[in-house]
Amino acid sequence: MGKEIHPQINPYVISRNGEWFHRNNGIGFFDPTLRNKRIDIPEIPQKPHWLVEETESLWQDIVRSNESVLATGDLGDGKSALIFGLRTTARKTDQPYVYIDGHFQDSSPIKLQASMLWAKKNNALFFWDSLDYLVIQSKKIRKKPISDHQERSNYVLRELIRFVSEGGKIIGTSHTSSWTDSYCCAEFTNGMWKELLGHMKKYEVKGVLKPKEIYDFYTAANFSPAMAAVLSDLATQQYLIKCRQIICADAAFELKEVELIEAIRKYKTAKLLALATDEQSIFMRKMLKIFVEGKIDEGLFLRYLFEYILYENVMTLKKNGALKLENV
Repeated sequence: MGKEIHPQINPYVISRNGEWFHRNNGIGFFDPTLRNKRIDIPEIPQKPHWLVEETESLWQDIVRSNESVLATGDLGDGKSALIFGLRTTARKTDQPYVYIDGHFQDSSPIKLQASMLWAKKNNALFFWDSLDYLVIQSKKIRKKPISDHQERSNYVLRELIRFVSEGGKIIGTSHTSSWTDSYCCAEFTNGMWKELLGHMKKYEVKGVLKPKEIYDFYTAANFSPAMAAVLSDLATQQYLIKCRQIICADAAFELKEVELIEAIRKYKTAKLLALATDEQSIFMRKMLKIFVEGKIDEGLFLRYLFEYILYENVMTLKKNGALKLENV
């Protein structure tokens, strides 16, 4: 007998390594009982997850504890990467879960409530990335009129509080207070946002990558193996000592070693360089390529890179002539 064949459930549903995800409402779930059933759903391959060590550490805390968790961090610190890693781990261990992408502000409250009911019935974890979007006030980010947004948020928050009060486990992400103070307003939830957070243990995302993870990250972002190797080598203590000797030989550059180590190993820095969405990061990628090709010396490359990582002012440095780089 062959595997049981089921028709495609919905034309907007895709499978991402076993996680079913609705591309129009941002709701996904993983059910290990569906592994042996053939279902006509497009398969979208997923890249390797990052922050492996941090993911494993937080996963063990989640497994051992009955507490819900709110992972907080600045933009680019790796909140979504951490949630992605936790979902990957859940699939490997056959742990059912629901996943909500909080950026989808039009997802139906009724469907979100149904997802909570499914999670409760199946003893599933409930992941919600960008949970703080429920209390977004800024017009720059909010997609619905404030009255509609308030009505939806209050409905969903009531259900989330009920879910966690009855033993459900939520793993959510939120920006730090500096971001939420600027773009959010918890007052319109009549205290429910604060009540929900009272059920959740806070966890600060560290976003630290190991050298092998850094190498894998950049090769997955279409960097050449040679370029990826240079960037991953920077995360090793031996190379950092060498960099310190090179840069500190020039009195104009004062190297803060602790800050440098943290910055080089941060997911935020890796993501910034990989995305190359602004003039500075594009410039740094060009410079890295020229360095790998042997067209500039190591000291000059490192000075630019460290100024960029620590101070993000390499373009000012270039324009005022403090450093000169040919062929870029």
